[in-house]
Amino acid sequence: MPSRFQISARQIGELYDCASTPDGREAVARPRGPWASGAVHFHQARSWAAMHWSSGRFDTDVCVQDDEEAPPAVLMAFAIEGAWRERHLGQTQDFGRTGGQMSLIHGPSLQMHCALRSERSTHLTVALRQDRLLEYFAEDRSAGVARLMRLARGEGRPDITLPLSLAARNAVEQVRLCPFQGPARGLMLEARFADLLLEMVQALSGDDDCRRCQARLLRADEEKIRFAADLLVRRMEQPPSLAELAQAAGLCESKLKRGFQQIFGTTAFGYLKTRRMEHARTLLESGAASVMEAALSVGYSNPSHFAAAFRQQFGQNPKKLQLTAGGRNHAVAGWNPPA
Repeated sequence: MPSRFQISARQIGELYDCASTPDGREAVARPRGPWASGAVHFHQARSWAAMHWSSGRFDTDVCVQDDEEAPPAVLMAFAIEGAWRERHLGQTQDFGRTGGQMSLIHGPSLQMHCALRSERSTHLTVALRQDRLLEYFAEDRSAGVARLMRLARGEGRPDITLPLSLAARNAVEQVRLCPFQGPARGLMLEARFADLLLEMVQALSGDDDCRRCQARLLRADEEKIRFAADLLVRRMEQPPSLAELAQAAGLCESKLKRGFQQIFGTTAFGYLKTRRMEHARTLLESGAASVMEAALSVGYSNPSHFAAAFRQQFGQNPKKLQLTAGGRNHAVAGWNPPA
């Protein structure tokens, strides 16, 4: 297996097999070969807005040279977990994204997009056309829309990265786990598209203070905070205390707290709770564990407490998700994508 795939956007079909869902409302792409797992879903939310989302694993870096004839004006990327890297035209440094962030990207400026090898990669991206975007927000004078429009016109930096809000995270999960079919599914996905657009505009409106704070976070400190985040995930069954975590990362507690808020938009143990639930969801979706086993694997000995935390994050009981995922996986196994 190569350590890295590098192709053009027009050759993407060489890596994926595509098929339509049974109701014909979505396209699903599945990777050829053992270099990745999972699937990418595509849905046209509106005539000027297309969504795609995926959850899986990359066993190698996959880099795509962006050579589309008519690229979207704006991409809104919501990263739950995993890592990506982009290179913009005329830029000497890459733009990186990791889980727990949402980004606004100027589409025509993209030169290279890389999905990096990771244990699990979960994200949702919305592609927006400039003409209809300008028309849609023509009467809006808010600060967030003004920043969105400047980026759409190619003014200023070609990317803006913000902490992933809880509402945006929940919207992504509702898209991924949507139980509906037919027209109801279309209505639900369009509603979540509107939620995500609103979350991005709101975040852009209140981002000035956040950007000033992030500028004061030294790179060495950011690396220590990400180390602390990784440590929490590795020890999610029996996590360290905040004092122990700060000591392990080589930071004082106050800087650790501020750093988690700046990088991940939540507290250290808010981050841990989210990652616990995401890991439990992965186990349940794949059929690798029962509800009780999933609860124990993420440090919950009381199944009622686990179910309550799971519902709070995903809006669904863990048992119901397990049953829904089992039915969905059974239906997918029966598809016959074209060679």
